[in-house]
Amino acid sequence: QFIIVRVTVTTSGDEARTLHASSRYLYDADGRRFETSSALFTLEDADKVFLENINPNNTVADAPLLYDVPE
Repeated sequence: QFIIVRVTVTTSGDEARTLHASSRYLYDADGRRFETSSALFTLEDADKVFLENINPNNTVADAPLLYDVPE
């Protein structure tokens, strides 16, 4: 099953940053780690966040992360 997790991200420092989904993990109650699904970019609003730089001290709300996890 797919799970969408929405996060709010604020940059710090003095350089623009890009949010990298590949370094965001989901952990279940048993401690198992799940990586983001490559199907992430099929979500309508994913490209607005993950393909653009986030300027210093700016916040992006509701950035989607998609995980494929067992039921």
